[in-house]
Amino acid sequence: MIVRYMRCCQGHKAAKAAVVPEDLSLLPTHGVAAFVARVASAHGLVYHRSGLDDFAEAVTRAAGDDLKLDVTGALLVALKKKHLINGRQFARLLTNHVKELKRVRSDAQTDA
Repeated sequence: MIVRYMRCCQGHKAAKAAVVPEDLSLLPTHGVAAFVARVASAHGLVYHRSGLDDFAEAVTRAAGDDLKLDVTGALLVALKKKHLINGRQFARLLTNHVKELKRVRSDAQTDA
């Protein structure tokens, strides 16, 4: 996975607008992917999948862990690495994102 750091066109104003609240109860439970994308974009983070992603996933599977991060998960990791979110925010946002994905899949299965 390649995460490129780019200068944000809108400057500090966009970064301030994309502040992640410290209070975990204020983090979104719906539209989490869009929220994470806005925060990452405001800080100049862009996700681009690379050949290394396939390798990392294969190694992870070989180790017995079947974790596969989507774009939102990768952006959350990048935000955490840049200290733009803390561990508690990371965990809550990832949990909310996974729960939201499961809800969407469950709803799609009941519609079929």
